[in-house]
Formats: sequence, C-alpha cells, structure tokens
Amino acid sequence: DKIEHSTFNIGHVGDLSYEKGWDTLWKAYALLSKDYRKKVYLCAAGKESDFSREWLLNESKKIGAFENVNYEGYVANAKKDFISKLDILIIASRNEGLGLVQIEAMGYGIPVLGRDTGGICEVLHDNYNGFVIKDEHDLCCKIKELYDNRELYLRVSNNALMTYKQNFTVEVIMKKYEAVYSDLLVEYQIDKF
Repeated sequence: DKIEHSTFNIGHVGDLSYEKGWDTLWKAYALLSKDYRKKVYLCAAGKESDFSREWLLNESKKIGAFENVNYEGYVANAKKDFISKLDILIIASRNEGLGLVQIEAMGYGIPVLGRDTGGICEVLHDNYNGFVIKDEHDLCCKIKELYDNRELYLRVSNNALMTYKQNFTVEVIMKKYEAVYSDLLVEYQIDKF
C-alpha cells in the first residue's frame, strides 16, 4: 500500500558540512527518481559551511527539484519551528555525539535515519525507531521504503515516540537525577536536607 501524502519532508539540522554528512544526504536525495523528488521535500536548517545556499539552489535546479528543496539557514527554535514539520530526520554525520535534535525528533514520533557513529546508536535502534544507514544508496532506499510503506512508517514512528517517553521526558530524567543524588548522599554519608 502506498501512503497518500500532501508533503513528505525529510530533513537535516546542522551545518551544511562534510563532517555532518550533508554530501551523503544530498547524494541520496539526488538518487531518488524524478517522481519521488516531486513528492519528497528536502528541508535543511543550519549554518552554511562546506556547502552554501547558492550551491544547494544550483544543485537542486540541476536535478529538477528546485521547488522541493528548502534551506532555512539558522533556526532559533529548531525543535518547534523546524523539526516538528519533518517526517524523517536524517543524521548522516561522520562523527556525532548523542545529539539533542535526535531526541527532539523522537519526541514528535519522527523516525531517525543515522550513521552508526558516536552516540547516535545509543538511542537509534535499527528497524525499531529508525534505521542505521551506511551510505547514500542505503539512505535513498530507506527514504523510499518509509515513504511507500505506511505500516512500516507508523510502526517506526510509534517506536520513536515510545523511546522518547521511556527515556527522555522531564519526569524520567528527574527520576534519574534523583537516583544519582541519592546514591551520592549514601556514598558520602551526607544527611538529606
């Protein structure tokens, strides 16, 4: 079953740099057929770096996707004003800690496609709350798969939201902090206030 979409937004938050994997994301988007590129919108937020706005606009014209590529530059409240509008967050970074954008996306039930590097896979579990990607070909296939398969998209989306609720809500984090402080009080034999 094909999913009926008004728009399907894949996105990147971070510098348009080689280190952040922008080239991998761009190559994956360019690998999509013309029919997919008409339906799948590529959205980017962050600073120009190795790649510029001008480069992006020129490249999008070359592949006939000028209307479907949107670069917003720096976004002050990316969680609310950018991430919340995505269907997929892509973290193709070559080196990355556990990024806040990944957790914020999962808080909206947005699947994450990311490389197995740094802290990304501490939260991203392949084929559960997103997908681990190897290169632009793999990324292109995963984008198409999530676009085409509604059941898969909804399952991964629900699991992303569940990951957030089980690990990253204010209440969960507060309980973890309380446990750490309680252990420290006992370890150093400090009376509670």
